[in-house]
Amino acid sequence: MELDLHPKHEFMNSTKNGADFDDSVHSKRKKESHANDGFTEYCTLTGHTKSVTSIAVSPDKRWIATASADATIKLWSTLTFRLECTLFGHSRGISEIRWASGGRYLASASDDKTVRIWDTENRSSARCLQGHTSFVSSVDFNPMGTLLVSGSWDETVRIWSAQDGRCIRMLPAHSEPIISVSISPDGTLCASASYDGMARIWDVMSGQCLKTLVEPINVPLSSIKFSPNGQYLVVSNLNSQMRLWDYRNNRVVHLYDHHKNNHFSMSWDFYLSKYFPWKSSHDEEHHTKTEMSAFEDVYLLIPSEDGRVYVTDPTTKVVADNSIQHSDAPNVSMLHVASLGPFIVSAGTDPYVRVWAPERLFTEAKTEEEQNEKIPQETLPIRQHSPTLLPMEENPDQQVLTQNSQDSFSNQEQGSDGTSSTESMPDPRTLNVS
Repeated sequence: MELDLHPKHEFMNSTKNGADFDDSVHSKRKKESHANDGFTEYCTLTGHTKSVTSIAVSPDKRWIATASADATIKLWSTLTFRLECTLFGHSRGISEIRWASGGRYLASASDDKTVRIWDTENRSSARCLQGHTSFVSSVDFNPMGTLLVSGSWDETVRIWSAQDGRCIRMLPAHSEPIISVSISPDGTLCASASYDGMARIWDVMSGQCLKTLVEPINVPLSSIKFSPNGQYLVVSNLNSQMRLWDYRNNRVVHLYDHHKNNHFSMSWDFYLSKYFPWKSSHDEEHHTKTEMSAFEDVYLLIPSEDGRVYVTDPTTKVVADNSIQHSDAPNVSMLHVASLGPFIVSAGTDPYVRVWAPERLFTEAKTEEEQNEKIPQETLPIRQHSPTLLPMEENPDQQVLTQNSQDSFSNQEQGSDGTSSTESMPDPRTLNVS
């Protein structure tokens, strides 16, 4: 689906309550960059009241789903970036969400010890999977959407039937909490990452452990994910390192360590090079096939606890761009990133989701508008230093982001009582988990 950078005219309003909407909603943080370089903030999605713990773009690119420590899931239209609905059902914070391949069903893992399957067409909870005895930290569908795999702080991996909610198999997988699970693109393998510093690969059908990957230093892991072709595993740890494993040959192909990741679980994504803001050496170096052929036309989007996204060439390990700064607040970490065509979506320990676009798209759009004889009155002009912002619908679940409210939130601490993994997100190395 092609995404239009500019919304339809009927969705554009120049004022809200007598004030310039762009000034009242758009973050006023300034970004230093020159024309055609880097990314600029396109809009801010507001509505969550606590940390945003997961972002998932639907397979058909129609929806952005966001989950939060406030125990809600929100669905946003990718055509308008409006909030379409809020899903309620979990009693505690949500750790992760994942779409099934058809784009209708969504799974969520929660601190209330359950996994839920949501029917996004009916906007309701279709099934609640119970069995874990502690926080459920991660969930993933198989490619057919028939099975679910979940990982929990109870140190087990569970394989579920998506059709009837049965727990098909329970694997005593690790000796410490499991923070992340991932199913291979062909659906035959499941990978799990734990605070015990180990990554394990399982046969989905038999439940047999096929391989254990041990990192050079024993530090807790923070995420695990198969590459699109299933040949590699990308494993990150809480020592600010991300390794690309050739798990079949038990060797590390590349180590990425430009980012900061010492406290929280994180999620990363790929970004197609054709959308990149400028031509780089990445395009010139990938005309020949290499062992990294699965990554020839993509960059790695690596979030960092310093608030930035490191757009990294997966082969050369060069950071091609770090212009995205999710928040200027020193106590806000950027933990989740997802690609959506030319857009990049970011979220972290504040309740805001930000959408970014290549700076050159704004420059090109402005040039095109200047060439028109008349600009429609309903369309907001594109500003040189402040991009057009899509207005939000009047909705009780949404909150207008103002400078005062953003400054007020920035001064608040994230989490309070330490009783929930998503609400307080503690450093796992300081916990004594029984």
